[in-house]
Amino acid sequence: MFRLFYILLFGFACVSASAQDSTPLDFEYVMEQLKELDYKDQIATLYQEYNNRLNTEPELAEKILEAVLAISTQNNDTAKKALALFYLGKSNRKHGKPGKAMEYLTLSKALYEQLENYEGIIDCINEQGIANKNMGKYQQALNLYFEALKIAETHNYEQGEIRALSNMSVILIFQKDYEKAIEYLRRSLAMEKEEAKKNTLYNNLGIAYKALNKTEEALVYYNKSIESSKLANDIYWQSSALNNIGVIYLNKKEYDKALDYFFKVEAIEKQTGNKKGLIGTYINIGVIKRYKLQYKEAIAWFQKADSLAIETKSLFEQKLISLNFSLTYEDWGKYKESINYLYYYIALKDSLFNEKKNHQMVELISKYEADKKQKEIEILKKEKSLKELAMQKQKSEFELEQLKTQAEANRKHNDLIILQNQNEIQHLILEKNTSEIERLKLNASLNETMIQAEQSKAERQATIRNVTILISLLIVVPVIVLLIFYQQKIKAQSIVSVRNEQLNQQKTLELIKDFELKTIKAQLNGQEKERLRIASELHDGVGGNLAGIKLGLDKMAGTLSINSNLKRIMNQVNETCDEIRSISHDLTPNKILNSAYINLIRKYILQNAEPESVAVSFQAYPENKLNAISDDIKIEVYRIIQELLTNAIKHSQAKEIDISLNLNNESLILMIEDSGVGFNPNKIIKGIGLLNINSRVASVNGKLTIDSKVGRGTIFTVEIPIMEKTVA
Repeated sequence: MFRLFYILLFGFACVSASAQDSTPLDFEYVMEQLKELDYKDQIATLYQEYNNRLNTEPELAEKILEAVLAISTQNNDTAKKALALFYLGKSNRKHGKPGKAMEYLTLSKALYEQLENYEGIIDCINEQGIANKNMGKYQQALNLYFEALKIAETHNYEQGEIRALSNMSVILIFQKDYEKAIEYLRRSLAMEKEEAKKNTLYNNLGIAYKALNKTEEALVYYNKSIESSKLANDIYWQSSALNNIGVIYLNKKEYDKALDYFFKVEAIEKQTGNKKGLIGTYINIGVIKRYKLQYKEAIAWFQKADSLAIETKSLFEQKLISLNFSLTYEDWGKYKESINYLYYYIALKDSLFNEKKNHQMVELISKYEADKKQKEIEILKKEKSLKELAMQKQKSEFELEQLKTQAEANRKHNDLIILQNQNEIQHLILEKNTSEIERLKLNASLNETMIQAEQSKAERQATIRNVTILISLLIVVPVIVLLIFYQQKIKAQSIVSVRNEQLNQQKTLELIKDFELKTIKAQLNGQEKERLRIASELHDGVGGNLAGIKLGLDKMAGTLSINSNLKRIMNQVNETCDEIRSISHDLTPNKILNSAYINLIRKYILQNAEPESVAVSFQAYPENKLNAISDDIKIEVYRIIQELLTNAIKHSQAKEIDISLNLNNESLILMIEDSGVGFNPNKIIKGIGLLNINSRVASVNGKLTIDSKVGRGTIFTVEIPIMEKTVA
């Protein structure tokens, strides 16, 4: 039996591979072969193939799920049937069919309620919330997420709580309540133990911080989302985070960086066959080419997007592409093509408007038909009741006739209302089309008039210019030549004086800046020398004295019987010696420079954090490059971490402290974040510690940012520019 199972698995994979290359998968043949297996093995085989095709062939993946549902139903396996319905709902939701998704999820939830499987119930409610959100029903979605959160908390289903909080944060982002969204996402991150499952949380945090114009924090979380998605082998969220980073660089007008990220997104979307996503990516690339004045390349990218939009029948995307065509041709100076695409854009806009109105009309008719059927059912029920009582009361027949007459009158009345609504809708559409046609004609006439006016203006200007040139040549050429020479001489003198003044100002500013930097470095060097002196005094003076005391006690212990008091004193002396040695080593810069830098920081955190009161996490990426940064930056960053960690433990009352150290091509970013009581940065009195931190940051041309609010916690961000010479 097991041998047949693995043979079928291999055969399924081979047929699938050939299907992807040239011929379609013979699904019925594979299903016929699976009949030789036990139904549980059939389902296991189908689920494995479903996971393989989930991202690349969504239609085939849904077909596999339908087969799983059929097998589960045939064998009366309620649990597997509920799971298949759940995955069908999730798949339909992901591929833009929220209505169908709701049908499957409702059936799945009902089965899980029969089984009293609360985890399944919570997962279904969360997915129903996402489907409602995709339909624009934000309040219904939020209600469902709160319901899922409440049930998850009652039954201690942590993953359900995490999903509900994450989904609620998405709604809050849509409602522009970014601070609350960040709070929910941080709660989810604190609960989630597996790094591979944090990709969506990091991505949503990046979106929230970007909306708050905190692009550096957004980039940090988007990069974390990419790393987490790689651990989870989830290319969908990799693509999403890469696209979001590309949008940030597009907004910052760093077009080459944005293009690099959009090309990575394009590669992933081609791999997964995500044609809808490719349309948006092609539009983004085309927009960047337009901004870079590369109009021909921009048109080529918009044409690729338009082909996919036509193939997928995406009217909204076609409308957006037409507008971009029009704007690009206008910038290019090809006004005729621009106007043609503008007309096409307007036509598509009208088409979408009519489609929306038709959809509303269909919904109205469907509602009428549903009401009509409901009333017919009520009539049938009353007819049955009257027939049962016909032998007892003749009056019932009269009441039945009255009910029929009233129902017919209601039906005719409803028909009349529907016809009136249809006439009103058609009248509105006709008025809209008439006004749009008149506006288009007026725009066309205006454009022709403007073109003619520009042509006549150009002709007049050309005539005036020619006459002026002729007169100047015949009469005032010598005078103009003299004036030009004179003006050039004055202009040259003015430019020279301005440049001299600018150079003097620049030199003055450089001297001031150099003086400030030298002063700061001198102060820090003095502090380091004082640290070294104190370390030497502690090690050689106090440490030596304690060593002498220790030797004396050891000799006494050799001659006397050791009692408990003497033993305790000897232990205290040993502990004091170790502490003096540790303090003197921490104060010495050689420890920083002669140790593996990242391991040294980890060791310091472990030695100085108190596990029973605060949990400190430390992340560094990439470690090999961080270990190779220049010595002066190593010392300053180490001292900054010492000062900030000490302050957070002493004053913040935090239960958790997160420290991250990241190095990219441009800068080194240190973030220290705590979940403590927070403070008002505008009202804080700067003490010696904060002044030292500012001085150290300034000495390496860095920038310190403090993000805190009372009751919310604190984020210290230090950004230090990294040049090639600062990395070994």
